[in-house]
Amino acid sequence: MDDRMSDIITEEMFMNLPREGPGDNEETRRAISVLGFLPRGLHVLDIGCGPGEQTIELARKINGRITALDINQMFLNELKRRAKHAGVLEKIDIINGSMFNMGFANASFDIIWAEAAIYIMGFENGLMEWRKLLKDGGYIVVSDMCWSCDDMDELPDEIRHFWEREAPEMNTLSINKAIVEKLGYKLLDCFMIPESAWWKNYYGPLEERIGQLKKKYTDQPEAIELLDNGLVEIDMFRKYSGYYGYYFFVMQA
Repeated sequence: MDDRMSDIITEEMFMNLPREGPGDNEETRRAISVLGFLPRGLHVLDIGCGPGEQTIELARKINGRITALDINQMFLNELKRRAKHAGVLEKIDIINGSMFNMGFANASFDIIWAEAAIYIMGFENGLMEWRKLLKDGGYIVVSDMCWSCDDMDELPDEIRHFWEREAPEMNTLSINKAIVEKLGYKLLDCFMIPESAWWKNYYGPLEERIGQLKKKYTDQPEAIELLDNGLVEIDMFRKYSGYYGYYFFVMQA
């Protein structure tokens, strides 16, 4: 299969899904609540916003401006449509750009938010690079996938080998907490999102979409192989979700 066809199928897999990673509005609201009273006029940066389910929730709950950044224009178009429908579009500045070269001035933001996106930078690197964009005493909130156990020998070989191949930078929860402390952040809260937040808005819709696409591409073996690869990650979570999860880290600089 050529790269263009692979890109088309991948786009079809993820187009208009509720989210592009595990999460839900309830967990977003829980993380916001940890910040306590928030004054008016705050400036929030949502990095790797995707189609913007959490961006819209931020706009609803925080009285200020939200800058939403993502490199995928398809996701940004969907964010614009959803934000307009939710009545919050006027509070959101939508930017097509890379998190590796954002170009914002230092100390521009009161809050930096990144749900299921910091893995692209790497947990430690992201927290280091993004801190300069925060005002003094500002907050940074991220969610990241971690091993729940500290002893890697406790992991079944199948799931350990899978994620060592797919996400070799994945840390244990304890290591991520140690990184937060090392970088001088104050960890206000850390909590794991429930399994329902994986299935309702991400794996469930994705699994259904892949099933539809397998019918569409039934006579194209390479396409079917690509789609089946998408199901492997879902099956791994179904079998081994007790060993890893997505955790919110709510921090203050």
